Amino acid sequence: MTTYLDTHCHLDLFKDPLTTLEAAPDTVVVAVTELPSRFRLLEARFRRDRRVRVALGLHPLRAHTAGPIEEGQLIRSLPRAEYVGEIGLDFSRHGRDTKTSQLRVLDRLLAEPLLRYRVVTAHSRGAEKILIERFADAGITAILHWYTGPAGLIDSALAAGLYFSVNPSMLRTEKGRATVAALPRDRVLTESDGPFAKTGTRSVEPADMSRLVSELGRRWDITQSQAAGIVHDNLATLYGATVGTSTPSPQG
Repeated sequence: MTTYLDTHCHLDLFKDPLTTLEAAPDTVVVAVTELPSRFRLLEARFRRDRRVRVALGLHPLRAHTAGPIEEGQLIRSLPRAEYVGEIGLDFSRHGRDTKTSQLRVLDRLLAEPLLRYRVVTAHSRGAEKILIERFADAGITAILHWYTGPAGLIDSALAAGLYFSVNPSMLRTEKGRATVAALPRDRVLTESDGPFAKTGTRSVEPADMSRLVSELGRRWDITQSQAAGIVHDNLATLYGATVGTSTPSPQG
């Protein structure tokens, strides 16, 4: 069993992705992408690297500039991508002017039956309620990455079958710690969101997952090894419920 998991890492945005991987030899990394064209490049680069799972993504803040070629690639690449991300919605000040484009891309993807058979990691900043509702309506079991939304929506997300990925930056804020405390252990996954998330003055990396798991173990009053086992089992359960189920034959 791999000891640690980084379920949301922008591996291609690190200065030296291979050095970043080498620093975390006991960690499997889900390398999310912001555009389908980046997925194709990373897929080719890491095809034979067992440490990396490349995810097919179109970041919500890219939705209004991605264009029809990238959107088309998103749908066409879905049959060969076991992991999907980063997708979602961002209605914060950074994305409020592009809501229409974001919703168009997300709704097009949610309409694809094959998405139900993928491990999905989603961005929800400022749009938590509508994203949870859309995922629930579509029957998509997904991971809410770096959740910063209202505490009152956590139960709705759990009822929809959603998971939450936690990073070190969350544990440095009162709200983030409260979010983690509200989550049942069997819905918690770990992420770096590197290089965007920071620990001190540097970016969080996959190598930081061991310390993150240790901190989760302390909060759960169990050993680091036990906490790592819970996180590993959670992803295995999610994978089994999505990718591991019978999938419809892709058309086209």
